[in-house]
Amino acid sequence: MATAPYIVFHGNLQGRSIREQGAKGAVLVSVADNLVIDLERLIVDQARWVEVKLEARDLDSEGAVLRAAEEALQPLRADAEERLMAVRFAITGETPLHRQLVGRREQLADEVQAAAHRVHGDIWLEKLEIRTRAPVRRQVPAHVPVIGNGNIF
Repeated sequence: MATAPYIVFHGNLQGRSIREQGAKGAVLVSVADNLVIDLERLIVDQARWVEVKLEARDLDSEGAVLRAAEEALQPLRADAEERLMAVRFAITGETPLHRQLVGRREQLADEVQAAAHRVHGDIWLEKLEIRTRAPVRRQVPAHVPVIGNGNIF
């Protein structure tokens, strides 16, 4: 920030999409005798965009995913205060639950929304993204001989 003269970004009063995450506000400039005597950042946003990611690799059931989802949303309680929180929730990782999660996307979205409301009444699910993948099973073909120490030739 330049100070002679002051050059200050005035701020962005409200995030408009998930690309504009975090607190938004303005800068209050106090002037006396034509001189800047103070700068104060004011947080004025009424809604906030947040992305939450949940790694599903070690979770063994849909119930475990939902419990972990609610736990992942807990830190938003303090940030919400009196404002709306719009959450993009992403479930990621390699998991045997992949097909089940994809197949029950709508029900899962409803359950994540319910978990968000248990954390705070003004946390809303903007979007549920299931970015999981099924585990890759590597099998030795039956026609390939295994010799000695297990090296495949």
